[in-house]
Amino acid sequence: MAKGDADSYRRHCAELDAEGWDGFGEVVGAAFFIAADRAFASNVSTGEVIRFVADARAEIQDTGFDLDPKAAETLILAAKTGKADALEQLDQQTIIENEMLLLWKFLGDLEDEELNGFLRDVDTLAEQWSKE
Repeated sequence: MAKGDADSYRRHCAELDAEGWDGFGEVVGAAFFIAADRAFASNVSTGEVIRFVADARAEIQDTGFDLDPKAAETLILAAKTGKADALEQLDQQTIIENEMLLLWKFLGDLEDEELNGFLRDVDTLAEQWSKE
């Protein structure tokens, strides 16, 4: 992970916590950041992200939930590029809802051992962010 990318994302997660999420924003943000980092190459194209979000929306179509496609794309691209300025256009509720729905897509196919390793990494990053 590029430190610049994580720092930008951490700041936005801290804003969630400042609004009463009691650490939940940092945990979800860390999970999302790691999952996006693992799912996409560093030179991911906007088209790849758009296709991923479209697939995610199709998979959750019958659940009663839906992703905001523009918000979801913005979140992924911000995590991958470190250009978090676009996140300022999104309200905190939209961020957390879309991150959680995208996490469902990112993590859906992980085996137990992979998921356990992922959760350990999330715990480490969220703890690191909470100390910064």
